[in-house]
Amino acid sequence: MATSVFSSVRPVFVLGCPRSGTTLLQPMLHARPRIAPPPETRFVLSAYERRLGFGDLREPVNRAALAHWITGRRETLFCELGLDAEDVVGRITGGPPTLGSALGIALKAYADSHGKARWGDKRPACALHVEESCGSSRTPSSCPSFATAGTAWPRSSACPGGTAASTRPSPPGPR
Repeated sequence: MATSVFSSVRPVFVLGCPRSGTTLLQPMLHARPRIAPPPETRFVLSAYERRLGFGDLREPVNRAALAHWITGRRETLFCELGLDAEDVVGRITGGPPTLGSALGIALKAYADSHGKARWGDKRPACALHVEESCGSSRTPSSCPSFATAGTAWPRSSACPGGTAASTRPSPPGPR
């Protein structure tokens, strides 16, 4: 049975260059009935960059350390989410043994706290890592990890050294 676009619970990552409108887009998405992208956090990209330092996440002690790293550091801005840190630590520790699952658990907890099915994240710097996550295609249809807000654009001077995903609407027509 095919999944309807309206029943999807895939996360949405808002990508764009700094000062391109991503901050304006975040509350607009949050106003929708099914999605709760949180205020800008600082743990998704930081955790990805430090992923090898967390050890084998099949070990619950390492998942617990990762969970405390996400929830207990002021730099991650986890406190801005208004969540019970120990509850999230317990969910991550008892969850699947992957970094993506741990991050998803924290952000899904935010969506749950707002009674919404979908979560997301907004951090302009993530646009610089689309190629690492999606390969060289940079298109949303070939990249199940990202649902971009707009069209993926090639490297540009607006985002030196990286791939930009515009916050401008995609042109009409088939995708």
